[in-house]
Amino acid sequence: MCRFLQKFMVFIIIGAWSFFLWDFDRGLYAAQEGENAVFSGQGVQNERKWRMEELEEMALQQNPTIHASRQRVKVLEGRWIQEGVRPNPEIGWMADDMSSHSGAGKQGFTFSQEIVTGHKLEHAQNVVFQEIQVAKEDLESQKLKVITDVRRAVYRYLTLERKMRLYEELDKVTREAYRIAEALYKRGEVSLTDVLSLGVEAEKLSVLFITSKNDVSAAWRELACVLGNPEMPPVPLEVKLEMSPVENSWETFMETLAQTSPEIRAAAGKIQRAKRNYELEVAKNSSNVSVEGTVAYSTEEKVVEAGVGVSIPLRIRDRNQGNIASAGSEVKVAEKEYEQVLLQVQMRFVETYRNFENARKSVLQYQEKILPRATQVLEITKTGYQQGELGYLDVLSAQQQYMTTYIEYIDNLNNYWGSAALLEGKLLSGCLQ
Repeated sequence: MCRFLQKFMVFIIIGAWSFFLWDFDRGLYAAQEGENAVFSGQGVQNERKWRMEELEEMALQQNPTIHASRQRVKVLEGRWIQEGVRPNPEIGWMADDMSSHSGAGKQGFTFSQEIVTGHKLEHAQNVVFQEIQVAKEDLESQKLKVITDVRRAVYRYLTLERKMRLYEELDKVTREAYRIAEALYKRGEVSLTDVLSLGVEAEKLSVLFITSKNDVSAAWRELACVLGNPEMPPVPLEVKLEMSPVENSWETFMETLAQTSPEIRAAAGKIQRAKRNYELEVAKNSSNVSVEGTVAYSTEEKVVEAGVGVSIPLRIRDRNQGNIASAGSEVKVAEKEYEQVLLQVQMRFVETYRNFENARKSVLQYQEKILPRATQVLEITKTGYQQGELGYLDVLSAQQQYMTTYIEYIDNLNNYWGSAALLEGKLLSGCLQ
């Protein structure tokens, strides 16, 4: 390849360097300078930028799973009221000696009332009260799932958009280089092999750009679904993508999780619910008392007669022993399920914290060492070529290395924020599942 084309190719590649270095400096040091790294909504200048807190509030207001969880609490609150209502009295009319020529021998009113004993109504309310507490913890879990999913979707969208912009700029630069190389080939200044090789690189970058655009579009639609507004168009976001990760110890995360996890509290609430149900089944062994009474007028004797009766079941055979035994076993099941939940949470925490720590250390490594060194390689390669010590293939290799390194850095950022969102969200995600 002629010296002119080599200089031209290096000029084009250095143009791509400028974008890389500008984007790297702007993003990497934004947190240190206190700037907001704003990505998305390109071309929209006057539209306001949405903060993470606003997106979370929108999701909490519009996500249907939140409303469904609230209604489940209200359903149980209605049940709690009903469980405490005492039985209604019964009233009726009676007539006796209907065959008498003078009419009914006796006629009047009857009444009856069942008296609930053994505090069964209070025990039944206690059972439902514990169900309400579990439902409230489930509501808190659902809120955390929504917030976690919003944060993970936002950071995934931002990182994919960052990669898309990188591919877009590279695509433009490479296509321009290919167009000029074709013109040079027609004048006989370069070989066909050089043109075809450049064309292959241009098409590969074009494919990466197209797929990255589709990825960004899909990521926004996923975010819109989590927000409860699937038709929402992309809007500018004011979210810091690159921040200096702060180290948090295993003990700090685990202690916070054990004390505040609604998933664990719900499992503990189910134990209390099972115990209250056991108490209810024991109380059902006490028989309710039925009181009956009559007030009638005797047409023959011309007097008002009254009567009263009390009945109570004799618990000789059915003493509710089967339900009591079943409720006792339910308590043991709930206790073992609580232990199971603890183990499941700890297992998820181990995996999530490992991913968090790996991503955190990787981000720091890229920020402090890898990316600065990759930038230094670019500068040294440029200087070496200008001094005639390196060829344009060395420049291409340095460009490819930097692009690959920068994309790896973006992927690690996405992993860091995704794991951080899970830890902050008490390991809860999947609000629409």
